[in-house]
Amino acid sequence: LTTDNPQYISIICKSGGLKHLGIERIDNPELLQQLNNRKNLRFYAFCKLCDVSCEELCKALKTDNSLKKYCQNLDYAAGISSKPNKTELKQILRKLNTEEVKDYLNFVEIFFNTDTTQCKISLNEIFENNEAYLIKHLAVDGKYLLELGYRESAVGEVLEKLLNEVIKDNNLNNKDSL
Repeated sequence: LTTDNPQYISIICKSGGLKHLGIERIDNPELLQQLNNRKNLRFYAFCKLCDVSCEELCKALKTDNSLKKYCQNLDYAAGISSKPNKTELKQILRKLNTEEVKDYLNFVEIFFNTDTTQCKISLNEIFENNEAYLIKHLAVDGKYLLELGYRESAVGEVLEKLLNEVIKDNNLNNKDSL
């Protein structure tokens, strides 16, 4: 699966070599070859093609936690949208790193035969325009809110709400608007 020749996976499945992991078949194994040697993405795609839980397969194979976390992150993105708009991309970027988002879009493009060009353009715009998607990107911080008289216990919640509004409309990301 993690070699440069994932086509062997189909043969291994057909011969019963993965039955001890609960895998008896793989649908469209040729799709794995289109994943540009991204081993973690290929593992994620393999799980989806075999209809097995990434978490359970990670556990059975005793992989490191980073692969499990990677799969959880891609599942999170999938739960938001298979063709995310700019606002949804910002929500995804709150949890996934840039490479994981690119991997997710690559996965969607290949496995759902979906054009993600607009998603990739939006992703580039987010970075080029320094649009906020994390609390640290806001024009205000916790210290500023405390100076305005907010209680320390409310600051985190207020910053979250402000970020959610800025994610929807980046033009709000200035001290006056916030």
